[in-house]
Formats: sequence, structure tokens, C-alpha cells
Amino acid sequence: METPVQVVEPEAVVEGDANNTKALDVSRELLAADAARAAMYDWPNWCLSDDCTSMSRRVVTESYVSAVAFIHAVTEMASEHGHYPDIVLARDKTITLTLSTDGSHGRRGVSELDFLLAECFDQIPLGNAATPVIFI
Repeated sequence: METPVQVVEPEAVVEGDANNTKALDVSRELLAADAARAAMYDWPNWCLSDDCTSMSRRVVTESYVSAVAFIHAVTEMASEHGHYPDIVLARDKTITLTLSTDGSHGRRGVSELDFLLAECFDQIPLGNAATPVIFI
């Protein structure tokens, strides 16, 4: 039997006001392409799209149940922050998470909030030694 997933709260979350990014002191303002590229040096497991409009990470789980549990934890965390990734689960138990922020005038890019969520997602523990999660 698999260990239940725990959702880990980042230290920046303010109790009772998690959807308020001002309370989190996190900006939804889109980063310039150069700033986004520079910020990615601190996130070696995440990939910035060629056009600098999104960042993504793949996760491989040992079982489909582990994959669904991980996705559940991601959606809980995303709901708490009011910011949602694109999530793709493939038959080979590979999950792709893609983060981006909608800006003004139909523009899309990455923001500080995307990096905060990337940190949160990276902290989600899953399973036990029998059901490891591999970040690739």
C-alpha cells in the first residue's frame, strides 16, 4: 500500500490568505526574457521554453497510482495559490508540468509566481522506497 501524499506548504504562505499573491509578496508580472533565462540557472530541473513563455518539468513515477497522487498534490497546491499549471499524464507514468502566467494584451510568460509554484511542486513528497518519484 502506498504512503499518502502530503502537501507541503512553503514558508511564504500566509495562513488563511493563500490565494492573495500580495500577501505572499509574489508578483504575477511577466519577467523579461533575459530575466527569465537568468532565473532558470537556479532551477536546473526545470526547462524554459525557447520563446520564454513557460517553464516545464517532467516527473516519472513507478506506478500510475503514484502519478495520480502526485497530480492531486499539485492541484491542491495550485488551488491554494490560485495559479494553475498545465498537467499531462502519459501512459508511461510520465507527468509533465508546465507553468506560465497570462499577462496584459494577451501576452504569456513566466512570473515570480511560477517560480514559487515550481519550488512548491519540487517539495511534494510521494510514496515510499517502493514507489519512488524520479524528477527528470
